[in-house]
Amino acid sequence: MSNRGFLALIDLVRHIRAGPRALWIDKEENWLESFIKLGQQPISISGGPMEAASIYVVPRMLASTSRTVVTRFLSWDRAGDQTMSKRWPVTSPTVKIEYFRLPESDLPALDAAAAKLQKAYPTVPLDAPGLDLGARTEPTARPGYRGPANTDHWLVLSLSGNTVELNFTSSSPELDAAWLDLWAALKQERQNAIPASSVREIYSIDPETYARMLFEGD
Repeated sequence: MSNRGFLALIDLVRHIRAGPRALWIDKEENWLESFIKLGQQPISISGGPMEAASIYVVPRMLASTSRTVVTRFLSWDRAGDQTMSKRWPVTSPTVKIEYFRLPESDLPALDAAAAKLQKAYPTVPLDAPGLDLGARTEPTARPGYRGPANTDHWLVLSLSGNTVELNFTSSSPELDAAWLDLWAALKQERQNAIPASSVREIYSIDPETYARMLFEGD
């Protein structure tokens, strides 16, 4: 498999990692929307699997009728797929996805951790380069920030109806601590959660179609 082929596989994993925009729980007839996504990946490919977690909640307009919260956990054996791709084409990544429904008694702790993360987000030390035309004389460095190519953490937040995404290795002490708190809370709550069944994923482009688009002609 060419390096281009493995890059296409990474693209597919990113699409799967981003996850469905919504979930439909058949047994309960509940519609859930993505609220927060976060994950981590060692910068070294041999450093361990990529892991991601997402929280899905009932849309605010329907929240009065249900407090269902479902978490989605994903892991990808990046090193294993890269090794295999050197021998033959790999068009289906070694990804494990699990869904869990959180008991209502566990929601306050997760809610508090999520609120802390949302509050900490504005503390990220980024400058505002505008169109980045190079006309300014002030420094354009972004302390503590790295782009997606070197990231080992990411975060996607829904704030005031808008979605913001941040990739970082280190951002601000407040955001780093809040990120770790929510990650730990999700891992802890997973131990008490009930596996969610009859979950239908609602994608804008489903992974099978996206894979065909990526690997067609390879």
